[in-house]
Amino acid sequence: MRCLKCGGSTTFSKPYCQEHVEFCDYAATLIREREQRLREQTRVLEEGPAGVDLESLIVSDLLKVLSNGAAHKVDRTFRLLNIEFEVMKSLAQRLAREGLVKRVGLTTRGEGFLVLNQATS
Repeated sequence: MRCLKCGGSTTFSKPYCQEHVEFCDYAATLIREREQRLREQTRVLEEGPAGVDLESLIVSDLLKVLSNGAAHKVDRTFRLLNIEFEVMKSLAQRLAREGLVKRVGLTTRGEGFLVLNQATS
């Protein structure tokens, strides 16, 4: 099969070559979601907890991580989600204020544990 973009060779009957893989639906979706997460993080960095959109992808990602019912350390969870620590702190503050999570064992840096509030799980 030939690449639909440049006419070059493809592998495994794919519609695009390695140079144009971003035109595949799946890859394009991943790219859009990554860009959306970066915009969400930028907004939270600029606005703090007030900039957290409860319907955002990063909030959804965090709630999925917490859905197993275990307590998760803030300083590890931000690495798992691949977000900045300041973004994680703002997420924790906003979600706690909204009653979606409980913050446990807080330190002066705002670290500690997050637990999904049972009423939301």
